This record gives sequence, C-alpha cells and structure tokens, in this order.
Amino acid sequence: MRSRGSGSSRSRSGDSTKACVDAGRDPASLQRLVLTGPGLDGGLGSVSAFDETVGRYAEVGVTDFVVHWPRPTEPYAADLTTFEQIFSRPR
Repeated sequence: MRSRGSGSSRSRSGDSTKACVDAGRDPASLQRLVLTGPGLDGGLGSVSAFDETVGRYAEVGVTDFVVHWPRPTEPYAADLTTFEQIFSRPR
C-alpha cells in the first residue's frame, strides 16, 4: 500500500531546514522535490485527490511535485483520462 508521504517529507524537510540554518543558508532558498512512485501516492485517483495531495506536500515545503506517466499496471497504475484532466487544466 502506498503512503501519502507528506509526513515523511515533513521530517526530511525539517532535517534540510536545520542543515541550512547550521550552514548559514536561508532554508527558503532550497528547492524541495518529491518524486512519487511505489512508496508515495501521487494522488492520481481524481482531480480533487491530486489537488489535496499536492496541497499537503506544499504545506511541508515541497516546491516541485513529480508523478510518473500512468500505466495500466503497478507500480505506476493510474487512469490516463484522469491524468489528462489534472494536467490539462490552466495553471
């Protein structure tokens, strides 16, 4: 089962923030990327699930959220129509 992953990202983000502060670097200058996959749910079940998932990651400081192109089977199974609905919306 995939996890939502934002809790794990929150912990890692905190570690990165501390490392930046210790090194005298502004933590806000750090880009934070999450690549979803077998262990992290990309939220591709619906448009609203995706928005909710991205929102949770943004709350913990993630700046870039990457999902795999959907396939008919695991580990990257998702519906192509839903994927297209998500990524064809104006940003």
